[in-house]
Amino acid sequence: MDFAYDDRVIAGISTPPGEGGISVVRMSGEGSFALADALFKGAAYVSGMAPHTLRYGKVTDPSGRVADQVIVSRMDAPRTYTREDTVEISSHGGDLASGRVLALCLSAGARLAQPGEFTMRAFLNGRIDLTQAEAVMDLIKAKSDLGARIAVRQLEGGLGDAVRGLRRGVLAGIAAIEVGIDFPEHGEVEGGMEALSEGLGRAMAEAGALASGYGVGRALRDGLAVAIAGKPNVGKSSVMNRLCGGARSIVDASPGTTRDVVEDRVSFGGVPVRLMDTAGIRGDPDGGVESVGIGLSVGRIGDSDLVLFVVDASAGLDAADLLALSHVPNEKPTIVLINKSDLPLCGGFGPAIAARLGSEGHKVAYLDGSGTFGPDTAAPDAAGALAVADAVGPPEKWYALCVSALTGLGFDALDGAVRHALGLDGLDPEGVGVVTSARHRDALDRAVTALREASDAIAAGMPADCAVEGMRRAARAFGSITGEDFTGDLVGEIFSGFCVGK
Repeated sequence: MDFAYDDRVIAGISTPPGEGGISVVRMSGEGSFALADALFKGAAYVSGMAPHTLRYGKVTDPSGRVADQVIVSRMDAPRTYTREDTVEISSHGGDLASGRVLALCLSAGARLAQPGEFTMRAFLNGRIDLTQAEAVMDLIKAKSDLGARIAVRQLEGGLGDAVRGLRRGVLAGIAAIEVGIDFPEHGEVEGGMEALSEGLGRAMAEAGALASGYGVGRALRDGLAVAIAGKPNVGKSSVMNRLCGGARSIVDASPGTTRDVVEDRVSFGGVPVRLMDTAGIRGDPDGGVESVGIGLSVGRIGDSDLVLFVVDASAGLDAADLLALSHVPNEKPTIVLINKSDLPLCGGFGPAIAARLGSEGHKVAYLDGSGTFGPDTAAPDAAGALAVADAVGPPEKWYALCVSALTGLGFDALDGAVRHALGLDGLDPEGVGVVTSARHRDALDRAVTALREASDAIAAGMPADCAVEGMRRAARAFGSITGEDFTGDLVGEIFSGFCVGK
């Protein structure tokens, strides 16, 4: 959408297409009441209704033919979504009824709203900032309760308030420096250069912390891609079926049954997940189709946010497992599911396999079946296994968990393991530190870079005014998040992703 403010009355259907109880046609802008008077026939004209009231009546065409029976609401500026005079016409549901009402609004003189134009007017009229405007669409598209709660917090101004605070602090620092330059008789910056440097450091830390929450925020907003991987015939499809609650993938004793990627939607701890059962990876595939399937598996592993790598506890960890595991990058969050742990003599294999993974260079922590992130007291060698894993470095993103796809053993702990591996523990969706937009993350990164340059200039003993340019760039970056500094292209890009009636 090109940014060109046109203050004529706009109209659009604000409810989703299809059949339903009601459909809502919204008009906004100066003159909305007069346009509605030309369409609505009731006990009073819309222009004669009391502010913020409803009235039953009919919408008619110029010939007097009734288009529909409706409820009309009148909302007076500035106490409206757009801070403009607004009329909402609630017709019977269905595309035909609402389409006829909208067509009559347009024929009376309104123009069709562009995507997101109602929300854009709310922003331009100062009702909301850009972070709140973007939160509107995040809330509409939320795929989980956590994602919705984060959107609501942002809609209430949590992120915007935090970023505005950072911007105000930087602008105050710029003002202090410029006063010292213009009026040297007042001396240097209050508190000295050391205080200014400390302030820049705090701003960098806060902006960096906000930016670092982007991965979690995006996952909660858009969902995660989770790949189930491993060598053939270790129970990947059985794990898939257990997680999906039904027979989603074909299970057979012969290896190589899965040749394509099978997908389904599930939830881990309130986080929406696209679960992918991939073909078993081995070094000697039996033909072209299996080779193609293995290629797809490797691609899905690379594109995933998390890997569930399945190992057969009864067979232990062998060279074929390690070959398949070599396709999982060390930096990729991974949970090794030690399957078939319900079999006799297999229950204590988890710590040993975790230790072997540690000896192969993977920083692995063994989780016991209760979801506790530590030794399994039922397995005598658990503490030793963790000691071996710790010897190659502290556990970071790789974990091992004993499970049984047949009995469900260990699956109760998997939600917690997923959240732990992805850093979702202790996440506060009502907090201000959950950034869900790549635009916000990039702007915060730019601000941190600019602040670091300003801080480096001060540390090098350069005059305070040498830090001003970096501080100005940081302030502009913060302002681009909230809309205090924005361009027409930015506004057009943000609102073009909205639906017409929002």
